[in-house]
Amino acid sequence: VLFAVVSLQFVAVQTYLTKRVTHFLGKELNANITLDRIYFKPFSTLTLHNFAVVEMNGDTTIFSKKLDANLNLLDVFKNKVTVEKISLNGAYVNYQIYKDSSNFTKYIAYFSPAQPQPPSQKKKLDLKLGTIELINNTLKVQNHANAYSHPGINFSDLYITELSAHVDNIQTVSTKTSAHISKLSLKEKSGFILRELTTKASFDKQEMKFEELLIHTNQSTLRDYVAFAYQDIKDFTSFLTDVNITADLSDSYVDSRDIEYFAPSMRTVQFVTTMKRAQLTGTVADIKAQHVELQTGKETHLISNFT
Repeated sequence: VLFAVVSLQFVAVQTYLTKRVTHFLGKELNANITLDRIYFKPFSTLTLHNFAVVEMNGDTTIFSKKLDANLNLLDVFKNKVTVEKISLNGAYVNYQIYKDSSNFTKYIAYFSPAQPQPPSQKKKLDLKLGTIELINNTLKVQNHANAYSHPGINFSDLYITELSAHVDNIQTVSTKTSAHISKLSLKEKSGFILRELTTKASFDKQEMKFEELLIHTNQSTLRDYVAFAYQDIKDFTSFLTDVNITADLSDSYVDSRDIEYFAPSMRTVQFVTTMKRAQLTGTVADIKAQHVELQTGKETHLISNFT
């Protein structure tokens, strides 16, 4: 075992093993899997250069220019693995959703047990993730099972570029994951730009929460708290009617041109307003607002409730 661990530090050994593994997986999964270079320092560091998964029809499913992982594997034989930091630079992920499957289905099936495993007395793997660094990544999502077209952001056909973020304090309890997100930024092909999102976020199967929130978009700034409730993540393809919003906003600036990306009908109702405070509930199509204090000019104030 010691000899094998020491051997893995040599570039020639790493290159040989990389080619053998990618060739084998490519044949197994009927895809062209390539990896230019790998660096592995036992128990502490893993770096992948130009990793790609290309389907036989020429479509790229995954590409990563560079992936760095700082690991702590000293307790791996005690079923404890700590990923102190993952940095993903120049990656491209192409996610295609069909009626009963996706382009990731075969990969999930291959690396998942085919049959339920019998109960085991062995201790489960304790995996801890510390920090995620995203730098200039691209995400493509197409839902062919629920395809539609309209102006603004089309959640059935997303193309996100320049995706960057710093994520830390990551914790998972049961089905809920929470993290601190700093300076998340991206561009969507519709023209929508997220200049910054900083928040304490939590996610589970039916809710997303964003506390201590700061959002800068093309023209607007939102602060404080926003939550999205849904029955299934697929509800975001019908965002206007199927996703319920709860928001407590303060010291925010809203330009209706940003709302148009999510509700194209707002194109006929243009406004710019400073929102001193507001509580919002409901879907975009049926929003209710309470304790609203708006300022639309130097001397124009409005305090009211809306339904």
